[in-house]
Amino acid sequence: MSSTLRHRRGPLPANPEHDTSGPISQSTRRAAARTATDLSPFSLLSHPLLRRLNVEAPGTYHHSLTVAILAEAAAESIGANLLLARIGAYFHDIGKLRRPEYFAENKGPHGSRRADLPLAESIRIITAHVKDGCEIARRADLPRPLLEIIEQHHGTALLELFYERKKRPGNDRLLAEQDFRYPGPRPRTREAAVVLLADTVEAASRTLSEPSAPRLRALVRRLLRKRQLDGQLAESHLTPSQLTNAQNAMARALIALFHDRATDPGTKTRPGTGNTAPAAATQPEDP
Repeated sequence: MSSTLRHRRGPLPANPEHDTSGPISQSTRRAAARTATDLSPFSLLSHPLLRRLNVEAPGTYHHSLTVAILAEAAAESIGANLLLARIGAYFHDIGKLRRPEYFAENKGPHGSRRADLPLAESIRIITAHVKDGCEIARRADLPRPLLEIIEQHHGTALLELFYERKKRPGNDRLLAEQDFRYPGPRPRTREAAVVLLADTVEAASRTLSEPSAPRLRALVRRLLRKRQLDGQLAESHLTPSQLTNAQNAMARALIALFHDRATDPGTKTRPGTGNTAPAAATQPEDP
């Protein structure tokens, strides 16, 4: 199964302009300036793809706006490209436009379309949104830095909930752990790394029944550590001190997003939406 999840064109080659492992040079600064100029037209939420996302996959759209806030805060804390991180977050999930109803944030009153699907088919649909996003981005002629973030925003992370479901009666126990991982590649820039981390944090934060500041800080710390131990940041050029800075900045931004929620203790407002919903139980977010 794993081979079917690879991109048809293979992983994008590394972009030397995004190599942040060495000292900042004049050429790096010029490349950053060019990137800002190239990306500016894509910073508007009126872009056709983002308008489509808002209409066809509103849950994904609001998720992406919140991820952008978290990613931008983390990027600023480590001296990365704020504009690239923010716009990359806007577009990171455009692949969900292919099958929006199969993703938890877009499910209607009748639940997810994946409910009755075999485990292997659910995994295929979920992981395919990365490949689909790259194809949509190419057709829309999005700049290469955005395409790289779309391709790398899950790295080779494990679909943990699905992996746990493997143990349930009736599920295919022949599937290997690799079959429950995204195809990659892992983030190769700091900007792609902070989008991956922000995406992970935003999804998990929606499952907290009581999102207090201490619980949100602990959540961010645990998730970033988990991604680090899983090797997802190994190629991103993030240093340990930068990861700490990103963690603190992301926690502050997340706490600020939750601060102005509805005052009714029985309701829970998703950041960036202004809508309230019953408080959820504390469990991992189902994709």
